[in-house]
Amino acid sequence: MMKKLVLLLGIVSCMSVSWAGYSDGYITTGEYEYGIRWYSNTPPLIVNGGGADTIEIRDYGRLEVLSTSLPLGLDVGGVYDILIDDQSSLLFAGGATDLINVYDHARAVLSGGQINDLRTFQKVVNNDPYVTIYCKTGWSWIYNTSGEIKGITGLWNNGDGFSINFLDQTSRGYDPVWKNVRVIPEPASLLFVGLGGLLVRRKK
Repeated sequence: MMKKLVLLLGIVSCMSVSWAGYSDGYITTGEYEYGIRWYSNTPPLIVNGGGADTIEIRDYGRLEVLSTSLPLGLDVGGVYDILIDDQSSLLFAGGATDLINVYDHARAVLSGGQINDLRTFQKVVNNDPYVTIYCKTGWSWIYNTSGEIKGITGLWNNGDGFSINFLDQTSRGYDPVWKNVRVIPEPASLLFVGLGGLLVRRKK
């Protein structure tokens, strides 16, 4: 009986330590988390040097990915899958992810890092796309052999190259991804207007 109690306390202790890894709103260097769901924008969830297998942001939650562990891989590094839904928002400014899913009225700003695939489950209303990409001038769409836009390539404002593949959900009634993307080749400084200093926060 005593052995079972000690084992149970050990399991509970491990569970609480794992959750505490991001309960403060940060995933930093040396931290890798699993199956995260985040609902808050005050504070947002900030990834700066750490990683996760999946992060879901729902309700009015906010995720800011500034940098991640590398290389990208499950149980290795990066944030492998990101899902934003409802009225949530994402800033992806660095690090690596395999897939970003954007649902409902969620919005994403992409300005740096490695993003392999982008999938949107949305219809554009009033010519107001839900995904904004900040990059240098000279970017271009990627076309398939049928002449359809299936991705985008270019340089981020810091000079790093990017190539993002689009995973359309038109068979389910949603607009193709490219219609849901606004590209703004402007100075990176404009990106930070209105973020309220969130990017300069540091973990204590």
